[in-house]
Amino acid sequence: MSLLLVVAFLFLAIVLPTKHSYLLDVVTYGAEFLPDGSERSQWSLQPGVILCSRTSTPPKTQQFSTKVCDRRHFAVTKLTKKLTFVWDRETRVILRSTGDGDILVHLDAVPEGGMDLGNALLGEGFETLPVHSQMIIRRAVLAESGSQPMSGEIKVGTVVKGGATGLLDKGSFAIRQSLLWRQNPITVQEGTLAHGDRISFLASRTLGREKPPKEVTAYGYLSVHADAPGARGPKPFRMIVYTEPAKGTMRIERFGAKPSEVAPSWTDRALRDPWFLGLTAILSLGAIVTTLISSLKEIFARRRRDSARLLRTALGLLRTIKAGRTRR
Repeated sequence: MSLLLVVAFLFLAIVLPTKHSYLLDVVTYGAEFLPDGSERSQWSLQPGVILCSRTSTPPKTQQFSTKVCDRRHFAVTKLTKKLTFVWDRETRVILRSTGDGDILVHLDAVPEGGMDLGNALLGEGFETLPVHSQMIIRRAVLAESGSQPMSGEIKVGTVVKGGATGLLDKGSFAIRQSLLWRQNPITVQEGTLAHGDRISFLASRTLGREKPPKEVTAYGYLSVHADAPGARGPKPFRMIVYTEPAKGTMRIERFGAKPSEVAPSWTDRALRDPWFLGLTAILSLGAIVTTLISSLKEIFARRRRDSARLLRTALGLLRTIKAGRTRR
């Protein structure tokens, strides 16, 4: 009975869903995020950043090119001082690699009054940036500035279409989860991402539902991607993105295919948890030993019954012999 209870507990602990988190390590030409307004989204950039404050609306086809930062549509300045600011909550930020490793930051949406860059630029006319303004971070400036953190709704890559920029180049993901009897999470599922995938994080499964998906807060940072020796061509940037433990999913949009959502199953947990595997091995060994003992008991009992039967037969034969001798 106790063995059945243990097995039932293990089964429920594995089958019942628990919170899990995602970890992405990607190299990409583009991403976007909606900041949550917290200090976790504070950027600190060394001198050399180019600010392009919009003065008129540029053609849409030019919004992701460094060439649009001209005086027909933007007031342009190259900063000679360090720039430190926190991304406002109502901002929508689109990141693109310019191909030579520079990062173009496009403000697709800003709070009323513009994106506040803080007191560092007071008196220079760039205290706030209006919608569709841009920021160019040279590769050398980013390398000197170090990683730049993000906190909010984060999407990596962009949907493939004609002339699309900002595609995901390559990457991998891991899903980590804790079971009921342990606090330390383990990796229950791993995978690779294909070139052109678009990744986002949702609060729950949404496939087949009419209601639009609700995204969850993710955390991450971008940094310079180290080129392979002798590498040529466009230079993407690197991003690390992760989520807090929750019961959400990771959505993958891939050209020519229906969106898919990745979440761990009970089989993933069962096959990856060393405690469960160890307990399963112990229970299996216990079952084998129990079966063996039961078989040995049956063998010994059968032998005792056979021996007793032989003994009774022998005694009966002796009695018969003795009775025959008596009659003679």
